[in-house]
Amino acid sequence: SDTNDNVDVNAGEIVLVTNGAKVNGNINVDGGTIILEDGCIINGNIEVKNGGTASIINCTMDGNVQTQDGQNVSLTGNNVNGNLDVKDSGSVTVTGNNVNGDLKIKDTLGSCIDTGNNVNGNFDGCP
Repeated sequence: SDTNDNVDVNAGEIVLVTNGAKVNGNINVDGGTIILEDGCIINGNIEVKNGGTASIINCTMDGNVQTQDGQNVSLTGNNVNGNLDVKDSGSVTVTGNNVNGDLKIKDTLGSCIDTGNNVNGNFDGCP
């Protein structure tokens, strides 16, 4: 179901947003796991940090997506109406996304794939 609040995902927690559900607020992942898929709409920013994990597939984000010190980050087939910034993360997959702002991937610690993205701003892909 939809929510009009911020969503906090802490270590040991898993949150799933799917089937066109809307989050009208920010998502803050601090060591937990966020799974966004199947047409979900996020009307806010997403931040993943401190070993958090993110899997985002076929969603729309009307804000920025930022990961720092994430464990595994995967974004596939999304519309990001802000910037997408992945920094100091483990395994990174960023494929088939439409990014209206900048797409920056920096200092990955594991594998990195960044194919098929349409970026309207600056693009600085896998190191």
